[in-house]
Amino acid sequence: MVFKAGQSAGKSNSFFFFSHDNKFVIKTMQGDEKKVFLGMLDDYIGHMIYFQNKSLLARIYGIFTIKSDHFTPLDFII
Repeated sequence: MVFKAGQSAGKSNSFFFFSHDNKFVIKTMQGDEKKVFLGMLDDYIGHMIYFQNKSLLARIYGIFTIKSDHFTPLDFII
């Protein structure tokens, strides 16, 4: 269940949703943001392996796309 939400004040105008316990953030991805992140994914994974998952970088649990006949595809990251 998601209780909190807010729009980013940053350049991307992404929308954020927070889980009820604030352990997870769901962020929409705009434009080429998904492509850029996927281009860095191997380096991100290598970093996490090197630091034995004790890195201070945020953990990425998945990138997803919701498709519907009623709106354009929506990319988001958890």
